[in-house]
Amino acid sequence: MSPSNTTLPAVDSAEEARRAVSYAKYPPLGVRGYAGAPRASHYGRVQGYAHRNHEEICVLVQVETQTALNNIEAIAAVDGVDGIFIGPADLSASLGYIGQPDHPVVRAAIEDAMRRILKAGKVPGDRKSTRLNSSH
Repeated sequence: MSPSNTTLPAVDSAEEARRAVSYAKYPPLGVRGYAGAPRASHYGRVQGYAHRNHEEICVLVQVETQTALNNIEAIAAVDGVDGIFIGPADLSASLGYIGQPDHPVVRAAIEDAMRRILKAGKVPGDRKSTRLNSSH
């Protein structure tokens, strides 16, 4: 079994982040549907897949609005959120600079968010990051 990644867009609050985590995890940790032999388990050939999958899945949530930026620390505090990706296009629209993801106001908001995400102990990312755990 190899690690897998799930990215859930448009997360604005801690409650939405909790739901995002639950969608990525099988019961009893979440509500993700389970098939008897999913592709991720190599069609049933990986023993214990259903019981170990939660250990190897990386849950990333995407924040794309001013509301989400205001709630970054609360979103980052949600157990099961491994990282937070900043969606620059939608964020630029939310901040009043539609189509201008490189506008100085938008970039400043992203840089501030990246620092806050790191401070909260989570992995940040955006389309300009060369690594998710860059030194923002």
